[in-house]
Amino acid sequence: MLHGVVLTALRSIEPQKLRLSSLNHEGHTIPGPEYQERTFAYEFYHQLRKLEETGSDNGLQGFTQQAEVDKGYQGIDYVPDLIIHKPGQTNNLAAFEFKLATDRYIPYDLAKLQFFVDKVRYKEAFMILIGEDSSKQRISDLCARYDCEDGTPIHVTLFNYGTSEKRILLDSIVKVKLPKPYRRIRPRYRF
Repeated sequence: MLHGVVLTALRSIEPQKLRLSSLNHEGHTIPGPEYQERTFAYEFYHQLRKLEETGSDNGLQGFTQQAEVDKGYQGIDYVPDLIIHKPGQTNNLAAFEFKLATDRYIPYDLAKLQFFVDKVRYKEAFMILIGEDSSKQRISDLCARYDCEDGTPIHVTLFNYGTSEKRILLDSIVKVKLPKPYRRIRPRYRF
């Protein structure tokens, strides 16, 4: 049921809310990313909250949505992009990661999602990838490489916002079983 809500939230995002400026501080055109993961994740979060507030029975009622929660205080060395849970309880609904389809850290985030399902007992995990048609084969190959029969199911969705037409390029469940220990690839910064 949550999968349908996720797709509805994705389809509700307006591309103009995601596109970054192509001008530098002096007004000159610059090459650069058209989209960034965090902007996309926050707009998705906004759309999900709007769906929750409709009052319809979509599975979100009674749960809290929180972005970028550092769970280090609980002995968890991972920060998911978004979680839907009931704080203080073990009733955890879903963990989300958002990535550009060209990002080389996708396997790391798949391992992170695997951890949240296997060890922290989240019911579902979603890897939302933002890309274009040219990314579909790469992501399909990556999914095939990490898919195994006895793995942890993770929803992998590749969404295209490169045009005014919002399209799902890939939507599948990948059963992931990545090697342990789950280790952090990127450094963690503390201030």
